[in-house]
Formats: sequence, C-alpha cells, structure tokens
Amino acid sequence: MDQSIALAPPALSTTPRKLTQVRTRSYKTVKSLVDQWHSTLRAPVGFRLAFLLYDGAVVVGVSTWGRPTARLEDQLTTLEHTRMALCAGAPRNTASWFIAQNRKWIRENMPAIVRLIAYINLENHTGVTYRADNWRTVYRKKTSHSWSNRPGRMGNECHWRAKFERQP
Repeated sequence: MDQSIALAPPALSTTPRKLTQVRTRSYKTVKSLVDQWHSTLRAPVGFRLAFLLYDGAVVVGVSTWGRPTARLEDQLTTLEHTRMALCAGAPRNTASWFIAQNRKWIRENMPAIVRLIAYINLENHTGVTYRADNWRTVYRKKTSHSWSNRPGRMGNECHWRAKFERQP
C-alpha cells in the first residue's frame, strides 16, 4: 500500500460534500481497502477505473469500475460498478454521493461510455445506494450457479440478485 495513505480513524467531516475523490491506479491500495472494508466480497481481480475518497489526508472510501462481466453486455460503451467500500466512520449518505462523483468523472473523461450497470446480492444489500442516485432496477431474480466443474470452486450457489443501470 502507498506509504502516504492514512487509514480509517473516524471521518472528520459530517457531510460527504467536504470529501475529495481522487483517481488511483494502485491495485495494491484498492485491494487492501476493499478486503478490509467490503461487507461480503474480496477485491476484484482487476479494474478499469478506481477512485479513493479522502477526508483530509485520511482515506474513507474506495470504488472500482470495470468491463461488464456478462459477456453479452456491450464491452466498449458500458462500465460495471464492481465494488464500493467505505470505512465505518464515513459520513451519512457518502455512498450515493461518492457514486455520483464517480459518474461525473466518467461522464467528463470517458465520453464513449454511455451506460453504467451494477449487480447486488439481495441477501446482503438492498440497493439503496443506487436508488438514491436514481439508478433504474433492471431485474430481480434468483440465480443458481454450478461452479463445481472447476478445481477449488464450491458447489451450487443460489441467491437473489438485482441489476441496476443508468447513464453516466
């Protein structure tokens, strides 16, 4: 991890508007933060775009975007929001504000991107962050996967998931 990054004492700000978003390319930093703060998932294997959220000199959040994992999605004009993780002391409403700031950066710096998507596991999350940022629910469905055909993969997973989308 970058030596210059201070981690997670409680946030000083009481509103997300005082926080600063910075783009990062450091996989090591992103991985460390997501692994530490995300409620259910490890860091993505890779990302196309990542942001850190600072409260002064303290990192309070991380967000990653990548190419869509579903191979039938348009890989050139669509980005998938793959992870967001915030420290426990982040101000209220930080998640939806942070994702809006991500979208603003994408809109201004990646004009070829015309669609954003995200998936959530409804057993662990409600989608309130996406709904607060006016994302549209595309579907809610029960999925079942059988990954037992590969070494090291566990058997059948069944869970409810939702897909959201919106323009940058």
